[in-house]
Amino acid sequence: MRMWSGPATSRDEDRLKLDECRQRSDDLGGPLAITHFFSLVSPPGPEPIAAGRELDALGYETIVTEELPDDGYWHIAAFGNERLSVDGVARRRTEMEALADRHQLSYDGWDRTRTIAEESNP
Repeated sequence: MRMWSGPATSRDEDRLKLDECRQRSDDLGGPLAITHFFSLVSPPGPEPIAAGRELDALGYETIVTEELPDDGYWHIAAFGNERLSVDGVARRRTEMEALADRHQLSYDGWDRTRTIAEESNP
């Protein structure tokens, strides 16, 4: 079974990421730390603060940052805890893609967020 080491950026990669979580013995029945990634569709542009606020309202801890100061190349990382299932991941992808569209962002996928201790025990 192939492991997926980067963020899942498509529905096919979602399945690979779920397989990776199973291989790493993650408890898919319980909440797991997840990060969702976004970037501007057409940089440079204004700070996507409204998208960050919407993600905060959904219960995520959200960071909005530029690649370099004042360059207009904005990125968002939204940290949260989610239960992972094929249907749940598909629903969340649809929700995140819609949020990205509303704010002229690109949804760059999601990843299982791991602590250093978790990364040390693959």
